[in-house]
Amino acid sequence: MYNVIQVACGHYHSIALTKDGRVFSWGQNSHGQLGLGKDFPSQATPCNISSLAGIPLAQVAAGGAQSFVLSHSGVVYGWGKNNAHQLGLNQKTSKEQIFKPYSVGALRNLDVSYVSCGDEHTAVLTKEGTAGLET
Repeated sequence: MYNVIQVACGHYHSIALTKDGRVFSWGQNSHGQLGLGKDFPSQATPCNISSLAGIPLAQVAAGGAQSFVLSHSGVVYGWGKNNAHQLGLNQKTSKEQIFKPYSVGALRNLDVSYVSCGDEHTAVLTKEGTAGLET
């Protein structure tokens, strides 16, 4: 059993952060929202997102079909559905979906302290008190 300290839920998926810093996801993966790659159409039980191993994490967040984690150093990683640019990727290189955690470059120098997701949108709060997600 793992000591879970945070959970977040999207439409058909969930994500959890454990005390020892591991991230688990389960549910539907039709848009890559589990962060496990393309080989998992769905996952009935929590599965560790191994690509995040070794990154000290502070928060998990989930929206309709997207997921995010925030590292203690303020780096934001997102994955899943991106049809409305909710992952904050560069619009010129943007993809419809990302199946593995991806560092959101547009947020790299903003000192993010909190991530929040809705159905097809994502917002961040910085330590300076500014909010938004500009791509």
